[in-house]
Amino acid sequence: MRARTLIAKNGADRVSDLTRQPQQNQGNGLDLEPRSWGLTVLESVAVQRGREAASRMRPAPALIDTRPIPGPTNVSAARFMAKVECTEDGHWIWTASANEGGYGQFNLGGSVFRAHRVAWTWRNGEQIPSGLAIDHLCGIPACIRPDHLEAVTQRGNLLRGDTVTADSASRDRC
Repeated sequence: MRARTLIAKNGADRVSDLTRQPQQNQGNGLDLEPRSWGLTVLESVAVQRGREAASRMRPAPALIDTRPIPGPTNVSAARFMAKVECTEDGHWIWTASANEGGYGQFNLGGSVFRAHRVAWTWRNGEQIPSGLAIDHLCGIPACIRPDHLEAVTQRGNLLRGDTVTADSASRDRC
């Protein structure tokens, strides 16, 4: 019953319409209609539904956040440091909001930034260089102590951590 409904909606009135039959391209340009690709009506419907689903999707976020972080003010710096707890072993642990990975989050100027990125930027007085990520040298995502943070490539960050990438790179055989 479902197939008949799809056939009726797409104008196929015979079973032969469901077979792969290449159609001539009208005009000089690339024909973007699935039926011209030699697809069946059912395959054409699947292509169209895929396009519709793709148009509703949000683009994937970039691996490295490139938004500029606003500079500190007396109020924002005081708010920021009020959310930090210094431990005996030298870590500055973020005690406020954190994401699913345990990285601190800080609302600054109406935008939410990762706390360790804010700490690195404010300490160094410059934006994080393009193409670099901030790595926790101590391996603790909640630590925001600038001495424990370093700007590295995304690959370097992955290779330093406890990741599948680091595990694969460290092997000398399969």
